[in-house]
Amino acid sequence: MKKINVWYFLLSFYFYFPFILKDIREINYIIIYLIPLIYIIFNAKFVLSFFRTLMKSHIKLSFISYFIVFCLSLIVPALYGTYDFSYNNVFLSIIRTLIKTLFLLIVFIKIHKNNDFVLFIKYFIYSCSLYVAFSLLMIIIPEFKSFWAGIIYDSALNIQLSMQDKYITRYGLVGFSNFRETFMCSLAAIFNVYIIVKNINTHTKNGTMIWTLLILGLGTSFYGRIGLVVYLISVGLLIFYLFFHKPRYFLLIVLSIAILLTVLISLKERNEMVNIWFNWSFDLFLNYFETGKLETGSSNTVFEKMIFMPDAMTFLFGDGYYSNPNGSGYYMSTDVGFMRPLLFYGFIPTMIAYGITYFLLFSILKVSLKRIDVAGIILSLLLFIQIVLFEIKGEMFYIMFPLLLPFAYMYFLENTSDYAKSNKT
Repeated sequence: MKKINVWYFLLSFYFYFPFILKDIREINYIIIYLIPLIYIIFNAKFVLSFFRTLMKSHIKLSFISYFIVFCLSLIVPALYGTYDFSYNNVFLSIIRTLIKTLFLLIVFIKIHKNNDFVLFIKYFIYSCSLYVAFSLLMIIIPEFKSFWAGIIYDSALNIQLSMQDKYITRYGLVGFSNFRETFMCSLAAIFNVYIIVKNINTHTKNGTMIWTLLILGLGTSFYGRIGLVVYLISVGLLIFYLFFHKPRYFLLIVLSIAILLTVLISLKERNEMVNIWFNWSFDLFLNYFETGKLETGSSNTVFEKMIFMPDAMTFLFGDGYYSNPNGSGYYMSTDVGFMRPLLFYGFIPTMIAYGITYFLLFSILKVSLKRIDVAGIILSLLLFIQIVLFEIKGEMFYIMFPLLLPFAYMYFLENTSDYAKSNKT
């Protein structure tokens, strides 16, 4: 097992889950964005190598797509006279996230002096697992949560939500934790599945990875049910694979999940807070057992009120609004990820926007198929499933793309000789 660098792990943890302290907000922003940006500039040679490597794949189409829709996010509101430039923030956030993830990539290569994809994603997995552990600690010790809530910066709405009993688990070091955090945990679980399958093919032990997989399952159930659905699909696919290739691990994971569920159900009967969380988190499955319908109140709202067919002109060209003109929420009050750009600038630009992420995922799939890398094929499939499901519930492609770029770079270098050239920083 390759040794984890503790200092780099802590650095990764903070940049994947950056919390802002109330009294030093400006200093936090300098640490999160300005210092990494300066570091990236000083490593311009590596950055050029990074982008040259990615441009050898279909990811070059991701960059072209980004440029097109970024321009449209400025042109459309001016052309339609709405002057709603709020959608531009989505594309600016891609740059902000890339500053952090590219910084972590450069530091990783400087410390470890290799292109070890598995080691790189382990830092992400362990960071997400530690975040879940802190959330669990705040549930067990409410005083710690109260102390932490008093020193970090969070919006007034998030503070209000975090005080509600049904959201007791939806809190962590960044404050109120929901859609983004469940996405991060489900992505870590997908990486976890990749490593387990990879280790089986290389006869490497999987003990730690099984433990982190269980912890990440708790995380997805803490922060958002759509993440739990992605997690269960990922684990289900893993169990199916293990049944045929590693029966011992198959039994171990099934037994571990059964024990965990037994403990949770037992606690549910004895503790009201656990009961509230359990009923919220597993509402989809509890409803299925009670009514035979795989649905929740939230999913019904999404499919009945937030997914709809706009008129022909709006569908083709959009209305130029991303936010409601009165400033309250998204245009036409939809929370659905793919509806927002559709209503903003129409069908074709929306397809181009999703090309930003899908060309990246296709590039990973192409490399894995070329090498007949079963773990990589499973990884690609699960990433496609993840982005599709998350975009039904909300918008996540603008986080997924800059987050995955460094991972894709490492995967290409490790798995394709065409990319594996000297990458000295």
